[in-house]
Amino acid sequence: MKRKRYSSVCALLALSLPTAACAGSVIVDPLSAGTVTQAAPVAGCTEAQIGPAYDAVVESSAMTECFQFVTEAAEQAAKLNVVVAGLPVDGAHDVHLIRVNDDGTTVAAASDVSGGTYSLLQAIAPPLTRWLLMLGGQGIQPGVPFQFQAEVVANPDIYEPNDTPEHPSVLKGNQHIEATLDSASDVDLYVVSVGKQQSSARLSCGGSGDVVCEVLSRGRWVVVPQSGPIEVSASMTVPLILRARWKEGSTQTVGSYTLHTFDPASRSIIATAGSSENISHLAPGKETPFPVPEGVTPVPGGANAARQIDVTAVVFDSDETTRAPAGEHVRLVAVDYDPATKRRITLATVDGLTNARGEFSARLPIGPCAGIGMVGPIRMNRPSNHPDYWDITYVPTAYVMALLDGKSATVSASAFQHVCQETYRAYRKPLDLAKPRKHRP
Repeated sequence: MKRKRYSSVCALLALSLPTAACAGSVIVDPLSAGTVTQAAPVAGCTEAQIGPAYDAVVESSAMTECFQFVTEAAEQAAKLNVVVAGLPVDGAHDVHLIRVNDDGTTVAAASDVSGGTYSLLQAIAPPLTRWLLMLGGQGIQPGVPFQFQAEVVANPDIYEPNDTPEHPSVLKGNQHIEATLDSASDVDLYVVSVGKQQSSARLSCGGSGDVVCEVLSRGRWVVVPQSGPIEVSASMTVPLILRARWKEGSTQTVGSYTLHTFDPASRSIIATAGSSENISHLAPGKETPFPVPEGVTPVPGGANAARQIDVTAVVFDSDETTRAPAGEHVRLVAVDYDPATKRRITLATVDGLTNARGEFSARLPIGPCAGIGMVGPIRMNRPSNHPDYWDITYVPTAYVMALLDGKSATVSASAFQHVCQETYRAYRKPLDLAKPRKHRP
């Protein structure tokens, strides 16, 4: 078949090809996931199909080859992989993947101007979209053989395309990445610029089957074990370079994984702590001494809990303003403490992971008091013209805290009042109980 030739890729300006493509830069164009109308065929480009591998030979001295293909009808966009192999290693050629819009205009989706023997071009492709594969330059001489193949992968994750070192997913701040190796040849690369106060980062990986997570450290790839996190140097100016791949010899074609980065010097705070139990919520805080001195009015504490307490912790990076990503491990601990004897007892522990807001919430079953730090009973009442009273035994110095995995992490405790026992005394004041009853003769 005879094909119309262009003297160079840049001659496609007649097709509204952006001039940036001639310079070899990549134009990232947001693509809709909805079905679009197939654009008309482009004159001068040979029709090809997605799927088969083609052996081709440059047929003329025009220094340009052009092929076109159309993605199939589908419910959503797919990842388009185009491989070109076998060209001479002379640096005198470039390869471009170009999307044809419905109106005939074109957008350069990916380019490789390295001049190597192998090129991988990728784009997120809506259904029924026409694409052009163009090769140009002095290295495209008559008789030069090469191979090319276009394939689509359904259901790409949100980080695709990111299969080449030239086009990784570039992310800012600590991350919790949930992604997929979507084909036997898929390799995912990430560049993560961590928090501004960080000098290192801790990494953890979880993957299915034969997925391997790695970090580039001191010029070599280091495996991130699934057994636990590792710590490596990282900062805003020296970002993390991460890779997910199949282990050698794997026959898997699809596998999910998670990559988590976090600040070893992160900080946790208790945002809320309290209970909705049916108690008086009048037990005083540790600011009220016991026994209560004469003339001192006991003040109810801020958080009373008898058998369970609901806690929300928030985790921040070391800059104390940026919230940690989802997936940060947090251990909530509730403790009864006696400041006089320095004794303490752990009441309950709950482990979990932060959500996308850097928060973790849980209910801790603290149970009854164990005797450490208990005071009372103390008579308490609500302010009222006709108040009712409770006798309360409690631990005024109980607290909850959120522990983190980082060795340099900062933890802040939040006090609560652990109510051991309450006895309702109706409307009887303390002095009323002490008054002797009058006996009628």
